Amino acid sequence: MYRIVSILIALISGLGVVNAQSEQYIELMGQADKYIAESEWQMAEETLREALELEPDCPTNVMLYSNLGVVLYNQGRDEESIEALDQAHRLAPRSINILSLRARIHRSLGHNAAAMSDYEDMILLDSTLVQPRQDHALLAIEMGKSRWAVKDCKSLEAMGTDNIDAMTACGNIYATLKRWREATEYYTNAILVKPSADLYASRALTYLMTNKLTEASADISSGLELEPENPRLFYYRAHLNKSRYLKDDARSDMKRAVELMPRRGM
Repeated sequence: MYRIVSILIALISGLGVVNAQSEQYIELMGQADKYIAESEWQMAEETLREALELEPDCPTNVMLYSNLGVVLYNQGRDEESIEALDQAHRLAPRSINILSLRARIHRSLGHNAAAMSDYEDMILLDSTLVQPRQDHALLAIEMGKSRWAVKDCKSLEAMGTDNIDAMTACGNIYATLKRWREATEYYTNAILVKPSADLYASRALTYLMTNKLTEASADISSGLELEPENPRLFYYRAHLNKSRYLKDDARSDMKRAVELMPRRGM
């Protein structure tokens, strides 16, 4: 969630519009920020709406509408949430952050066409961004448009094999397509730039899916050296041990993976 109070103070001060009313506006933002942090959604909504009513023409209201969209979404008021984000977008049509937030909410609601449109707008605004292309590709796969995903990967590949984010995204896209050998190549490129436990885990999965158990074992070991409590690595090692008929070891690793999941997530 956005931490907006200090940003608002700086922006409003820079605009030269600090007065008694805007000080109250800032105070309301501080209260809303606190309510959001505590998941007090109803109180956050009331405070944000009060601030919007107090300063309806304030240029920083784009942040308020963006936060209001999140607050309404967390109350299960989906259409109102989208309306608030639409208003934020009207105030800041070139904001990647607002488009990204709106796309995530559209996607969570199953509004795939609307989410796809937001991803495409983000790519048009900045073609060097990796995350919107990856999200666009993964949604395209979900919609049965695999060729779009491959095209996205080609655009990411053009960013260079030394771009770790682009290589990781391509690996994720091809893994989702179950094109394991291609996914392996991209994860390898990323590992060559900067090894990480998560990258080793991702490549280990591709090896498991192509029955390269020795290579999978090596990646799992390398990953655990970097991050001894990575749940994905224990999860994949459980499957590796199951494939090797080491049932007790498999059960132990699966138990450890489950123990670690709430702490770190999968």
